[in-house]
Amino acid sequence: MLGLGFVKERVSERTDKGEDSMCLSAQVSFAASVFLVGGGTAISIVAWRRNKRYLPLALMPLFAGLQQFTEGFVWVGMNGNDPLTVLWGAMAVSYTHLRAHET
Repeated sequence: MLGLGFVKERVSERTDKGEDSMCLSAQVSFAASVFLVGGGTAISIVAWRRNKRYLPLALMPLFAGLQQFTEGFVWVGMNGNDPLTVLWGAMAVSYTHLRAHET
């Protein structure tokens, strides 16, 4: 199915060996995204009002928060043996990285 066999095999290997995920957990990724998006939004508003030249720098935590949010879906998919969730999360992570580098 869509060439996702490699993801499913890797997930099966990790769960069979009893390995933990590389990251801390999906919950940590989602919690980090809340703080990063909130802080990034607040500092972006300040930068917009004071000096717009700082806006690209101020947007970095916001993009990092979006990346953490989508990364949470990767870990949800890895832990739940759902290759489509892993693919969706990975593609969203790639997209947010691409958008972040355009600013």
